[in-house]
Amino acid sequence: MQVSLSALDGTGLSDIRTKINNDGSFVLADVAPGNYDVRLSGSAEAWVKSVGLGLREAVERRIEVTESDIVAPLQITLSRSLRRLPARSRRTWDGLLEAVR
Repeated sequence: MQVSLSALDGTGLSDIRTKINNDGSFVLADVAPGNYDVRLSGSAEAWVKSVGLGLREAVERRIEVTESDIVAPLQITLSRSLRRLPARSRRTWDGLLEAVR
């Protein structure tokens, strides 16, 4: 599976992508401040349930990266069903977003 950030503010930046490791960890490096759409690819069986950056919950999988997010935790939770299911039916990946310094 792969996680990517797509710039939303018309900066012309290309997508930032990285592979999710087998243990669920990942690092997105060299992320400039701005607004991004968080995308997950490689899983036809699940959908993105939630995305959080630091202590902020993303709205519609969109995050705002600020100067203070030099190294911030990015958490992506997937679900295999649209219904509310027990935690065992969900999978969460924890990664780091490393901003451009």
